[in-house]
Amino acid sequence: MIGDEVGAGTLLEDTISLTATFELDIPTKILACIGFGSELEVSHHNVLANMSALIVDGAFYGSCALTKEMPAYAQYEAACRYVWEQPSHYKSQINMRIVSATLGAFGNHHMYHDYLPLEVYVSPLMSLYWFFDAEAVARRSMLRKAIEGTATIQEAHAQTIKLRALLMSKARQNRTLPY
Repeated sequence: MIGDEVGAGTLLEDTISLTATFELDIPTKILACIGFGSELEVSHHNVLANMSALIVDGAFYGSCALTKEMPAYAQYEAACRYVWEQPSHYKSQINMRIVSATLGAFGNHHMYHDYLPLEVYVSPLMSLYWFFDAEAVARRSMLRKAIEGTATIQEAHAQTIKLRALLMSKARQNRTLPY
């Protein structure tokens, strides 16, 4: 998300990481994204439009999927389950959907009965990795420009609120996908 969308999800936290990476003096910076569709408040129409713009810019490197046969996936799932199964511990909705999708779940699927939002939609898209040129993604971010120079999360949050207030009158609205 670049900042001009209604329903931009966890925009600030993601942009702080992206901005820090943008400032690093290293030759190759790759952004790996996973969990497509797991943030229900995000407009997936806008996500796909943003991805298409990156493809036009030559900033899309490709995609691949996690599979349950991968040793790295088995370690990831084991680590997630270890944390989730601790008494009174937070269960990440995004990681639960990625694990569920990788194991083949589809539709309204619940991994744990003590974590029951009304609807938990899972699809195979959630197990796909998408790879992009991180610098190209950062250059397109309106929020990155707004939070550069901030020193605390509170300052970055204040800049986010200010920018979003300016952009919301002409924000790209949530649109449903035609399929």
